[in-house]
Amino acid sequence: MMPYNKEFMKPFHPILAVAFLNLFLLLFLLLIFCSSLAKPAGFEIRMPRAVISEGLENNQAITITSENVLYFNGKVVTLNELKKDLSKAVFKPQNIFIHAHRHSSMGRIMDVWDLCRALGSSHVHIVAGEEN
Repeated sequence: MMPYNKEFMKPFHPILAVAFLNLFLLLFLLLIFCSSLAKPAGFEIRMPRAVISEGLENNQAITITSENVLYFNGKVVTLNELKKDLSKAVFKPQNIFIHAHRHSSMGRIMDVWDLCRALGSSHVHIVAGEEN
């Protein structure tokens, strides 16, 4: 049997034990906090997508000029007449395209959009342009 060697089995100094404990706690905290940063929580951003109106069926075109005059399928209408014309075709699935001049008022565009959504159309598209 080997004799007991006191120098070989020296205990840790208390300050060294506290340093190792601090090191393990720091590593533990870094692991906890950095793992949440590796995959941050976020939210979905839905970007606008391009739609080609020629390939879709049952298209309805509403044009808003720079003077905020409404045209429905090429005919001048008021907001009440537009509501009557759109309510006739509510039961058919349809795509409504709002062609708005870039200088038309946003309030007018939103009035038409809200009207289309209130009548139950689920496919309302806004097209901005200069030619109106």
